[in-house]
Amino acid sequence: MSTRGGPPEPHDSDLPAFDLKQLRHFLAIVEQGHFGRAAQQLGISKQGISQSVAALEETLGVRLFERGQFGAVPTEFGRALTQYAKVIQAETRKARAEIEGLREEHRGELTFALGSSFSEYIAPPAIRRFLAANPRVVLKIANVHPDNMLTLLAQGELDFVAMGEPASGDPADLVRIPLFRMRSDLLLAASHPLAARATLDLADFVAETFVGVWRNDVTGRTIAAAFAARGLATPRVVDCDNPLVTRGLLLDEGCLVIANRLFFGRELASGAVVERRLPDLSFEYTYSLFHRKDTIIGRATLAFMDELRRVIQERFADSLMPVAP
Repeated sequence: MSTRGGPPEPHDSDLPAFDLKQLRHFLAIVEQGHFGRAAQQLGISKQGISQSVAALEETLGVRLFERGQFGAVPTEFGRALTQYAKVIQAETRKARAEIEGLREEHRGELTFALGSSFSEYIAPPAIRRFLAANPRVVLKIANVHPDNMLTLLAQGELDFVAMGEPASGDPADLVRIPLFRMRSDLLLAASHPLAARATLDLADFVAETFVGVWRNDVTGRTIAAAFAARGLATPRVVDCDNPLVTRGLLLDEGCLVIANRLFFGRELASGAVVERRLPDLSFEYTYSLFHRKDTIIGRATLAFMDELRRVIQERFADSLMPVAP
C-alpha cells in the first residue's frame, strides 16, 4: 500500500535476496583484498568468484569493489555490505550449530570473550562445570583487547562478552545484562613501607606511582579528582594493559593499584597484598554480560551464562553490591 503521491512500498518479492555463497565469496575478497587470492583460499576458480560477485552486484544494483592492478578495494557500498554480511554469516553458522544441537543434545559451538575481571577466578570453574555437563560443545575463547570486544560482538564474531563497563557507553545494537557490582580499593604489597601504617592520608601518596589496572581512564580520573580536591600534586599513573606486568609492579616494584579482589584474590588471601579503604581512592564498578539485540541466544550460550552467574554468587557473595537491572 502507498501514500498518495509517493512511491509504492516494495513487496517482499521486490527486495533482493542474498545468496549465502555469494556473500561468502564477497567476504573472502574483502579479507584477501584480491580476487585471485580469495579464489585460492576458497578452492574455486578466479572466473567463478568473479562471476559470483558480478551476480551479487547485479542483484543489488551497485558496484561492490574497485578493481585495480594491485587488488580489490570495497566501494562505499561494499563497506556497508561487509558489516551485514559478517553478521549474516555468523548467524548462519550459529543456526547450523543450534540445529545440530537439537538433533543431538549437548552439541554446538560457543565463541566468547572475557574481560580480565572474569578471566582468573570466575571463568575457569564455570568452564570446567559447563564442559562436564556439555562435553560435545566446542568452546572458543577469543583473546581480544577490551576496547574491541563489543565491536566484534556487534559484527557477529562473538556469541557474548562478559566484561566491566565499556569506556564509551553501551552500544545501541547490544543488550547489557548487569551481573554484579564491586568496589575497588587501594592495594599495596605487604612489603611496602606504607602497608604497616595504622592510618593513611592522601598526602602520603603524592610521591607514589599508581598502576591503572586495564581501566586507566577510571583510575586516572579518580586519582586526579581526589588529589585536586585536596590541593595536592597528582601522583604518577602508569597505563598498563598487561596483568603480569601489573602484578610485578605491585609486588616487586612498590607501585600501588586501585582494584577489587577479582584481580588479586590469591595475593590478598596469602597476605602478599593488603587492602586499604580510602573513600577518596575507591570507586564502584558494574560487571555485565553483553549480547546482540534481535538475535536468538543458543542453548549453549544460555547454559554457560548461568554457570558464570553461579560461580560469581558462590565465590564473591560477601563482596557483591546491589546492582540495578
